[in-house]
Amino acid sequence: MGPAGAGPPVRLPLHRRASRRRRARRGRIGNDVCGIVATAGRLGPELDAILLALRHRGPDSTGSVVMATCALAMARLAIMDPNPRSDQPMELAGATLVYNGEIYNFAGLRHRLEQRGHRFVTTGDTEVVLHAVVEWGVAGACERLNGMFAFALWDDRSHSLHLARDSFGIKPLYWLGDGDGLVAASEVTPLAAAFGLRPRPDAIREFLRFGSPVTDVAYERVAELEPGTILTWHDHTVRIRPFAARSAGGATPAEAARDSIARQLRSDRPTALFLSGGFDSALLAAVAADTGAPVSALTLSTHDNSEDVRLAAETARHYGLPHEVVAVHEADLARSADAFLFLVARAAVDRGFPVALSGLGGDETLGGYGYTRRLRQVRRARRVWDRLPSGLRPGAAAALAPWLGQPASRLEAILDAGSAAATWTAWRRLFDDDEIRRLTGGVAEPSPRWLTDADASDRAQLRQLDFAVYLRATLLRDTDVFSMANSVEVRVPFLDPTFVHATERAEPTKHDLARLMGDELLVTRARARKVAFALPWPRWLPLLRPDEVLTTGGPFADMVDVTCARRLLADDARSGAMRGLRAWALLVLAHWLGREPAARRPAPRPAIRAA
Repeated sequence: MGPAGAGPPVRLPLHRRASRRRRARRGRIGNDVCGIVATAGRLGPELDAILLALRHRGPDSTGSVVMATCALAMARLAIMDPNPRSDQPMELAGATLVYNGEIYNFAGLRHRLEQRGHRFVTTGDTEVVLHAVVEWGVAGACERLNGMFAFALWDDRSHSLHLARDSFGIKPLYWLGDGDGLVAASEVTPLAAAFGLRPRPDAIREFLRFGSPVTDVAYERVAELEPGTILTWHDHTVRIRPFAARSAGGATPAEAARDSIARQLRSDRPTALFLSGGFDSALLAAVAADTGAPVSALTLSTHDNSEDVRLAAETARHYGLPHEVVAVHEADLARSADAFLFLVARAAVDRGFPVALSGLGGDETLGGYGYTRRLRQVRRARRVWDRLPSGLRPGAAAALAPWLGQPASRLEAILDAGSAAATWTAWRRLFDDDEIRRLTGGVAEPSPRWLTDADASDRAQLRQLDFAVYLRATLLRDTDVFSMANSVEVRVPFLDPTFVHATERAEPTKHDLARLMGDELLVTRARARKVAFALPWPRWLPLLRPDEVLTTGGPFADMVDVTCARRLLADDARSGAMRGLRAWALLVLAHWLGREPAARRPAPRPAIRAA
């Protein structure tokens, strides 16, 4: 199997090294988070370069082991059992592990393993993962793990390297294979730098469609290990198979929410809660107060979100949580539309919190996005739209545009869409296929992630797409990148498998869950209309230097028709379409390509060769 999906095994010639050596280094040089590197077959100098590039993820300690056909390395964040005895790589019974993540049910698994005769020398979760693999195999262990994880494990008995990733893809893992072997790492940029990889044209087209590459990562030859899968490298071949995470099948949404949040509040290090004025983080605060967990709340403040800050302060007071409001500068926010994630993580670590809880996933599991209500309105409006003569449709779209919050030109495409999934796609996209074709000379093929169950309800289809496209391709990637850049472990209780499955069965709204929790403040927050942070595009866009960046030369012009880009942005400026988001996407792409060395390198040799 190659990185893009199903296919024949890939043959990887082996370069053997007869020795086995271990290196370890400890000492805090800043804050900390985890990063892993694994190689099979190729044992070149890239291992050290990639590990050095990942050091921001875990500078508490680093360790590596080099074997005959495999090398593993780790930069560690010491959250559970912050003691040298839990440093990695960790070995047991011929298995060697490097692991990134947090297992919330490790205490229960440890007890079961002890009953089966296993003996432990640490108190953390890494050793539990290792013993679980020895006892139940890689797939059996992954099925039993409740948490976020990505790991690489070398099995000396079968001479196999296994890569695995949690079922929702909370923790990332990227890999590439070529004629020399296989390499995997927690971040894609060090892989691209180590092997001189170029940006992938279809990934750029997907970025223009949804603001993030959906099907592929940004670079050629690199694949993202799919969530809920195990990659096995053995005897020159790569195979990928899925696993199914277990959940407590009978739990109600309220029971699952309480249990998940309580589990993820446990930590051996100081923990913060990212608090806004909304329902999701208020629910985290409510459970923290009920359990007596020692957490502190953090809220970012700008001159545009004073009401959200007021509500967050009210929530913190109600539940008796220590609360700090952190003022941020607009110039910092303008660097990225997702800069809140970076800045709140930086605020946490600056205040001594290497662990934080986030309400990420609450909108996907509980149908909290405002556009889901709008899409239901579109479905109702379509009953009339489908009976209108084509000549009357532009006028009808212009009349409906203020009601549905979309430009008239875009609304026509939305109303012409058929299924709920097609409507979602038309609503969410930044540029349509014709615009992308004019900008880049082509259009990326639709991703399998966009496929939904045609027999499912409209809400179920929207949920599937929110999870597969927006949550996975944008929110989880951004959360990992920005939190890891600040060496903060962000936990996401609303993506606990039991909670996700409970909400999938019952389809509760936030108001339903608030009533089930029996908390009046939560009911008040759930009733309030969700207010998105209004991005001040007229003030932000000049900070990205559009006249300087959108030039007719350089890497951006090699990938994008600059004249077409300028024309589209001028049309948007006149009409107010997308409120500057399309301009921001093009400018961020231009900045990224301008500083990306690989964009200026010649194309590398072809990647994987099939057997």
